[in-house]
Amino acid sequence: MKKVYVKISLVLILGLLVISLPQVIGTNPENEEVAVFEKVPLSDSEIKARWPDLPTAEELWNSEFKYFIDTRSFGKQVVDPQLTKGIPMIEMEIEYEIMNYSADVPNFLTGELMLDVPHIWLQYDETVWIQVPINKLS
Repeated sequence: MKKVYVKISLVLILGLLVISLPQVIGTNPENEEVAVFEKVPLSDSEIKARWPDLPTAEELWNSEFKYFIDTRSFGKQVVDPQLTKGIPMIEMEIEYEIMNYSADVPNFLTGELMLDVPHIWLQYDETVWIQVPINKLS
């Protein structure tokens, strides 16, 4: 039971970090300039050219772990039900924009800047969108 709570906590924390990273404002200690991490939209043709072996939404849906948004929940993000077996459904009130983009984001573990990090969503059905995990974008 404790593992389930740890997994849920980890998913919630990672989800909040992923959501907040594009809005993060950082400073460059060398010249004290402020850097704003803006989203650079990715078109469908750019995605196909850069990642020709991208998994399908169905493949991601059938994977062990998935990060998805169901628009029927009216802007609420629903945690993967596989992680909440026997626990009531957890929903987080968030404002989220489903879009494909890349952005420069800080790496909180190393303190460095990760450049051009892609965020790609695939539509599974009429209301469900699944985010492609970064390890599938190599």
